[in-house]
Amino acid sequence: MVDVAVVDVGTAAVKAALVDSAGRVRARAVEPHPTDRPRPGWVEQDPRHWWDAVVRALRATVPPAHDLAALVVTGQMQDLVAVDDDGPLRPAILYTDHRAVAEHEGLRARLGADWERVTRNAQDSANLAAKLRWLLLNEPEVHERARHVLLGAHSYVVWRATGHALCDATTASTTGLFDARARGWWEEPLRAAGVRADLLPELIGGPGTDRPRPLAPGPARELGLSAGLPVVHAPGDALTTTLGITGGRPGADYAYLGTSGWLAAVVGRAPKVPGTVRLAAEGETELLIAPTLNAGSAADWARRALLGDPGHAAFDEALRGVGAATHGLIALPYLDGERAPHADPFARGAFVGMTGSTTGAQLAVAVLEGVAFVYRTLREAVVGTAATGPLPVCGGASRSDVWCSLLANALGVEVQRVEEADTGLRGAHRYASGVLGTDTPELTEEEPRTVFAPDPETAADYERAYALHRELYPRLSPVMTGLAAPAVAG
Repeated sequence: MVDVAVVDVGTAAVKAALVDSAGRVRARAVEPHPTDRPRPGWVEQDPRHWWDAVVRALRATVPPAHDLAALVVTGQMQDLVAVDDDGPLRPAILYTDHRAVAEHEGLRARLGADWERVTRNAQDSANLAAKLRWLLLNEPEVHERARHVLLGAHSYVVWRATGHALCDATTASTTGLFDARARGWWEEPLRAAGVRADLLPELIGGPGTDRPRPLAPGPARELGLSAGLPVVHAPGDALTTTLGITGGRPGADYAYLGTSGWLAAVVGRAPKVPGTVRLAAEGETELLIAPTLNAGSAADWARRALLGDPGHAAFDEALRGVGAATHGLIALPYLDGERAPHADPFARGAFVGMTGSTTGAQLAVAVLEGVAFVYRTLREAVVGTAATGPLPVCGGASRSDVWCSLLANALGVEVQRVEEADTGLRGAHRYASGVLGTDTPELTEEEPRTVFAPDPETAADYERAYALHRELYPRLSPVMTGLAAPAVAG
């Protein structure tokens, strides 16, 4: 079997793996790279650090003179990387950077409702049209010298490896520059920003556009690979992670529980859900991501504020066997505003049902159950109320057995914890199989998923609590706004 080398250029590190034709990871390496925050709201990385980390990771993963079928690259999306023929002209401006607030407001005034109608996504100051406007106004010499603006870390690595400036449709969907219906660049935001349209890379993702590009001789020597090796520009990490977990089957979904979190599914035509993000997927499908700002962050608050900041293992042990919904106690976990399902920066947390005998552990469980109810709301909005199949979960917070059990109870379905951390690499490999014309590997896991089943004895309590949870936000929203607005203004 001929192996494929796969690289995932993440926000904190580059991951590389040697994957065989059956989708099994034979070797892996992780190489960190730094992030700079030179001013409040600014987040930058040096693209040369990405490349150096890719070199280290591949040399640690691929044996010398190893026979490879291709190099496949995925990674973080919505970055602004200005390059000329010699390399990057400045540090990359990352997707989490919000320096272009004034420029965004100016573009919104000019583009109006068409911006969100054409892109099919809400636009904020993280969009690349606003950042390009900022670049033109603040660093005009970079705008003048730039030959290309690359829009993701993986796109930079592919350009550095092959000389081809490319952008996949999934990444393009995040930029504020993508016509979702035509599945092509929409140049009106560029005209409004006064930015040259020839800076945009070639858009791939349609019929006949996803083809490998040959690895150039110089980069091949650096990477320790053969010149001419096919290089596949895979979609950004949002889609490759989804492909790695669900196989990309329409309607198949999964939940990510990190500090923040999301529920994601590939659908034929994404429904309009407040706060969600629509990304082009494969063919005519879309990847719908419903993000929540309050996942692991809400659990961490409960651990610190309610139980005296024990370690994570002790926190789990303190909550084991404790109920909240079963005792008439529910919580709204909106500690930092919310994106979906309410898209409300003034959303706040609340407890309802406390009595004189309520304990700190019960309040903490109510917070975790509140987050779980949010995921149920997102699943019903994205996939539909008929979603009764198992829900795969991943992310750091999913390591808690207690929380996974609470998720299963709150959603009323089996929860499957994805144990291994190579889902993005596996998804990129699956995608590349289609580009290379090889057999797509079966969706299998190297390690079995840990399964958490709902407790049938508490099913009625959780159904009643979920119904009440759905009523709380609409009723309390005016109160939340009244409380939060003065604090924000002050």
